[in-house]
Amino acid sequence: MKIVYAQQELPTKVSKTVFLAGPTLRSGHPEDMHSWRLDAVKYLEELEFDGHVFIPEAEDGNYGDNYLDQVNWEEEALNMADLIVFWVPRDLEHLPGFTTNDEWGHWKSFGKCLFGAPKDTEKVRYQIHYAEKNGIPVFEDLKDLCIHLVDRLAEGVDREEGECKVPA
Repeated sequence: MKIVYAQQELPTKVSKTVFLAGPTLRSGHPEDMHSWRLDAVKYLEELEFDGHVFIPEAEDGNYGDNYLDQVNWEEEALNMADLIVFWVPRDLEHLPGFTTNDEWGHWKSFGKCLFGAPKDTEKVRYQIHYAEKNGIPVFEDLKDLCIHLVDRLAEGVDREEGECKVPA
């Protein structure tokens, strides 16, 4: 597995790519909270996923001063991804997911999304409705979602250079 963090150079040779979309912790979160993406990466390692994982978090926690650099990186990575996994463990105080709502609204009809949220998560009923309406699998368990994404991407499709910009 190859992890590509926010604003790092995107690969020029791929076979399968996934973008982990969902709420990101911001400064001031409780010390006992950690990024859900760490759990997703752990599950993907256990499942021996051997593709690229795009994580819209800065590896060192420093996003830099230019907001547009982050937005542009995310847009390029989302377009490049074979699969966009939306995991929404919404917590209105610490993980509201406002950007996630907009991303979901944009990408839900592209045919390359999965959606999940822990059971009893607040304010995801609308997203689940549209996932079901669009035939997008819905999960209440992050590990189950990761199992599905690994199965769905299977062997992947080898691509190089400009072909990497075209999702499988």
